[in-house]
Amino acid sequence: MKQYSYERIQEIIRRRERSLEITQKLLKLKLIRKRASLTILMIYYRVCNAILRAVIKITAHPSFNFTM
Repeated sequence: MKQYSYERIQEIIRRRERSLEITQKLLKLKLIRKRASLTILMIYYRVCNAILRAVIKITAHPSFNFTM
């Protein structure tokens, strides 16, 4: 399993958020149509971002310990 730095994870989150913003603007301007696959992709990005933010918070907590 790859290990990513906090900066790398935050960059991934920022890129996905930017993609969501662009998609929402295009939908609002009616330059693209809302389809099932687009909706699923947007939900996927939101869920992944939420999970990554939670991982960052958990691993940043001082009581978190990798050893069992």
